[in-house]
Amino acid sequence: SAADADPSRLAVVRHLERAYLGEDRAADLLRLYDRQLQAAPSSGMPGAASAAGADADAAAIALVRAQLVERLERPEDELRQAYQRVLTFAPGNRMALFHLEVIVRRQLAEAAGDEGAAVKSAAAATLARLEESIATYFGDDVRSRVAFLTRAGETLTELGQIEAAVERFRTADSISPGYAPALEGWLTAALRGQLWLDVADAAQRAAAVVSTDAERIRLLHLAGVTLMDRALIGERAVPALRRVLAVAPAHRDAYVRLRILFDEQGQHEDLAQLLAQRLGHETETAARIELHRALSAIHRNFLDDRIEAKNHLRALLALDGNDLRAIAELANICWEQGAWSEAADALVGWARLEREPPNLRNIFYRLGVIYAERLPEPRWAIRAFERVLAQDPEDADALDHLARLGIQVADWKMALGACERLVKKARTEEAKVENLHRAGRIYLEGFRDRARAERAYRMALDLAPTSDVALQAMVGFYREANDAASARVHLDRVAQAMRARLEDRPLDGTAYRVLARALAARAQAGVAGSLGAARGAAELAIACGAGDEHDQELVRSVPPVDLGKLIRPEADEVLFPRAVSAELRQLFALLGERVAKHVGVDLRAHGVSRSDRLRRGHAGPLEPVLAVVLGMADELGLGEIDVYVTERQPLAAIAEPTSPVSLILGAQLAQARDLAATRFAAGRALKLAQAAL
Repeated sequence: SAADADPSRLAVVRHLERAYLGEDRAADLLRLYDRQLQAAPSSGMPGAASAAGADADAAAIALVRAQLVERLERPEDELRQAYQRVLTFAPGNRMALFHLEVIVRRQLAEAAGDEGAAVKSAAAATLARLEESIATYFGDDVRSRVAFLTRAGETLTELGQIEAAVERFRTADSISPGYAPALEGWLTAALRGQLWLDVADAAQRAAAVVSTDAERIRLLHLAGVTLMDRALIGERAVPALRRVLAVAPAHRDAYVRLRILFDEQGQHEDLAQLLAQRLGHETETAARIELHRALSAIHRNFLDDRIEAKNHLRALLALDGNDLRAIAELANICWEQGAWSEAADALVGWARLEREPPNLRNIFYRLGVIYAERLPEPRWAIRAFERVLAQDPEDADALDHLARLGIQVADWKMALGACERLVKKARTEEAKVENLHRAGRIYLEGFRDRARAERAYRMALDLAPTSDVALQAMVGFYREANDAASARVHLDRVAQAMRARLEDRPLDGTAYRVLARALAARAQAGVAGSLGAARGAAELAIACGAGDEHDQELVRSVPPVDLGKLIRPEADEVLFPRAVSAELRQLFALLGERVAKHVGVDLRAHGVSRSDRLRRGHAGPLEPVLAVVLGMADELGLGEIDVYVTERQPLAAIAEPTSPVSLILGAQLAQARDLAATRFAAGRALKLAQAAL
């Protein structure tokens, strides 16, 4: 009664506790503990120095009570509640936590049926919380802590809470790296939840701690496959797959996957290294051939290492000497390198295997070029080009080479036959002219037949009368024969043909250019007056836009002209038209100065004034123009004159009758880079001034 009235009376409570224990009155003892625990939250335990101490005492009583309930074999739920009551006072009580874990695991094992599934789910959730609490309890005991974190993760995995489970496993691994159960649970949970990055991470961590190579290979391969096929992060799969090959160099799937990844990512150096390593472990001949072919392509196309590419092709051919692709690639690489002797050997081997006519044509053509130009063996070159013609009788390139080689080795008959076929099949005038000239040379040097040689040169000129090449070849032919008469005859024919053409098309620049060439050659043949006419034709060709450097040179070669001759009266009869009679010119010569004074001259009408006059030594870039004009004025007897340049009238060339004479030139005509145009325009104006016109 005293204890019921005041449970805080410790002496009474302890007396009753001993009495109940002595008499084995467990039920009464249980009620006594209940009364003490009910009183604990409100009044605190007697003798406790603080609230923490009171909770510790209450936790101790609750733990004794729970053990008593267990001894009495009370129902499972009551026992669980008894241990949970301990945790209300001491959440980290080790004994209570362990007992609760055992109880919950027992409930999980006994749960069955639909009803049992609900019980099982609730129990598992409780168990997970308990295990995490136990892990927290072992804060300083790393091994125990990670063990209970792992058990919590396993329980959460069973509940389907995959992300929470993975988090527990990850925490356990961070506390104790390499803890195998945590890594195994992490991998299992990640696979179940399809968390592919976690699968790869867990597998790679586990691979670092397993004891056997077989297990390490399995885990690393799993990581690589997951990252490549599931997570689709190929670059992260590379390290894992490389680690597989480091342990098992012959692992085929890891090799295949790395090859795909390196190829997709353009990592050609890594790919070449991978294939080279694979060669050391590959035993099948077909596979080794494929590896050598791939390595050759990589070194040639991406790594710019043709020497290594050739080495792999030679290794391939050592395995299969009849591999057409390999020997063709070898020939092409040697050709690119300019290794002509090696290229010739490879081409010969290629020709032995090739069956397609177009390819055979190309092979023999390249052999012919090598022996004709790189490794001078004219006879072998001829045989190669003849094989080209066996594939294609109308091959113009082969015929061209045969014509050249025939001349080189003095096989005139072969050379002439090739030239004649080239003339027949040529589609352009230039090609026909070239081969007719070659035929002329063959007739002249090989057969000593000048008549047929002349006929060939004449045919070329008749075929292309506007061709400078044909004309010069004809002139050269007659010059070598010292036959000026024949040269003049044919040059006159050309000149006459061009003049007839100009009657229909007066602005035909090409005709003027050819005429200039013909007349210049005629001058060299000794026909007087031809050179001046040639210069005139060249100037017209330039004016019509058809002139070239030869025409420019012909025009520039004009010797200096003495303008003093233009002052003579007989020159006026040639220069002035008939409408300007000698009497009219005489009248202006007598009265011109007076008329000019009466009428007056205003230079401002031309956009210049007296202050714009060019002075010697101060004309800047126009100094050459001023020197030319003043020299011309002196030659025409005008003495000193004033020279002006106008921007307003860019094409003006006017001589005003001032004292002294004023010459106004347009800015476009007064150019130091074209003194010929300046001289022509100024000469015209100054001549009129000299004649008082």
